[in-house]
Amino acid sequence: MYYFAYGSNMDEEQMKSRCPKSSLVGTARLDNHRLDFTHFSQTRQCGVPDIVPSPGDFIWGLVYRVTLEDIKGLDQIEGRGRSYERGYYTVRFLDGRKIGAHAYYVIQRQSYVPPNAEYLRLMRQAVIKHSFPEEYVKLVESFVPQG
Repeated sequence: MYYFAYGSNMDEEQMKSRCPKSSLVGTARLDNHRLDFTHFSQTRQCGVPDIVPSPGDFIWGLVYRVTLEDIKGLDQIEGRGRSYERGYYTVRFLDGRKIGAHAYYVIQRQSYVPPNAEYLRLMRQAVIKHSFPEEYVKLVESFVPQG
């Protein structure tokens, strides 16, 4: 099965520690959604991202191949049923190929909850490393950290 990461799980080291059997498949886009920070994480003590339905917008992320064991572990880490829920979405790779992938969305959204600088650093590092489109790199860089 496939998992679409759009936040800190784009960091390959973090993803490998959370899902040891996962493997990176590639860069993909989720259409008709926008990236926003709509949830305060008690663990990270900052805002964390969400995929918010938004016609005409899109979110870039990384697709990983994961096992059932991996996804069950992610369900616990992401707080499935409490903070996030897991949905199934169609994402499109750079070459136009489409696949179905799991991704997490916030259950009870708040208005903008700023992430911390470290969280944004993980995201910026990933979008640059994986050559996301320049306008998306600028979007990620436009989020203002807390404090």
